[in-house]
Amino acid sequence: MLSIIFILLLENKKYIGWFWGRLIINFILSIYFVKIIISYFKFTFNFKHVKYILIFSVALIPYTLSGVILAHFDRIMIYQYTNASDAGLYSMAYNIGMLLLIFFSALKLAWVPKFFEYIKKKQYNNHDSDIDKIFRLTIIAASILILFGKDLGIFLVAEKFHSAFNIIPIIVIGYVFFSIFEIYHHQIIYAKKSILSSIIALLSCAINIILNAIYIPKYGYTAGAYTTVISYLIMALLTWLVVKFYLNMHVTPLIIIMKPFFMLILFVGFYYAISIFNINFVLSILIKIILSFLLGVLLFRKDLSSLIYKLKK
Repeated sequence: MLSIIFILLLENKKYIGWFWGRLIINFILSIYFVKIIISYFKFTFNFKHVKYILIFSVALIPYTLSGVILAHFDRIMIYQYTNASDAGLYSMAYNIGMLLLIFFSALKLAWVPKFFEYIKKKQYNNHDSDIDKIFRLTIIAASILILFGKDLGIFLVAEKFHSAFNIIPIIVIGYVFFSIFEIYHHQIIYAKKSILSSIIALLSCAINIILNAIYIPKYGYTAGAYTTVISYLIMALLTWLVVKFYLNMHVTPLIIIMKPFFMLILFVGFYYAISIFNINFVLSILIKIILSFLLGVLLFRKDLSSLIYKLKK
């Protein structure tokens, strides 16, 4: 909200308002958080601790940089190979698709302490059960973004950006694959093999750059969405293979992941199949709401049945 206020107040270089908003709020929050946690800390120095931190963290630097490249380098390449207008259109659609990442990250961060507890105590059934619920919630959020993302974009921005919203479903699918990667990535961190995360991310990043260089000049900014999907899919598959066969750690069965994903594809595919008949806006919204509701009911039918049974008792 503060960033928006700065953007509205600034006459020139309005984009700087975004940075000012974040800077001020983060500064205030930093002071607040330090005040909360300061009583829990005793300031000492131990070289062994520093060495441990560096060994674990330095290996993650390429992984973090690769994540930034995967999220933003395609925009730079679109600008270079086409024009600034296409880069802007792609960025607008990409930012709407990224809402899924925000939703999934919130669930994941809240669950991380439980993950370490489950793996440490080898409570794999509890681990898989939580993953199942988190991913089903993610799939429902993905269906809402795919079905309503274009409507949201049309409501928020000027008409000149509307042509880009057709790639929102592709971007959302890409972040579904990234969510799968994150699910299995926890095991690599638990095993303290952070270098593997960097290797996987760098390989995926290299593939993304190569595919962008080949297909963006031919097909324009829409190619960037498809190459991102491929890159995140490769990240997810490589991470699953590394955890299962190289680290020999427990992995959530793929059927738990793929079943909700295929249901998402089925429901979304059904909507796009009937949309070719040029249904009006009101009916289109109604169908989307019904499909989202049905998908949610199917994905959580067991939980709903259990809840209804308890309420009856």
